[in-house]
Amino acid sequence: MPVTWMDCNSNPCPFAQLRIPPEQWLAPNMYKRGDGTLAYFFSIDELSGLARRAGFVVEECRYVCVISSNKKRGLELKRVFVHGVFRKPGGVKIDAERQ
Repeated sequence: MPVTWMDCNSNPCPFAQLRIPPEQWLAPNMYKRGDGTLAYFFSIDELSGLARRAGFVVEECRYVCVISSNKKRGLELKRVFVHGVFRKPGGVKIDAERQ
């Protein structure tokens, strides 16, 4: 399945949130899936704040938008993810290029 990356840090559209029926919402940003599991939609501000309060240094926190296309079925699946890199103070910083 081909995947296209796009920059959506300015104003990400919560595609999944738009499709969720009102009766499945339990709280703002939290809903119950059909299989009974819970899903929560974090904002970058909320996730960064949680990390800082837990004692981490926020190296990076941004939205990543992905469009997966299924050409056989003619579908485009739009997804928005929060990507974060957090470091424990005093921890070793790993150079991703050397891994």
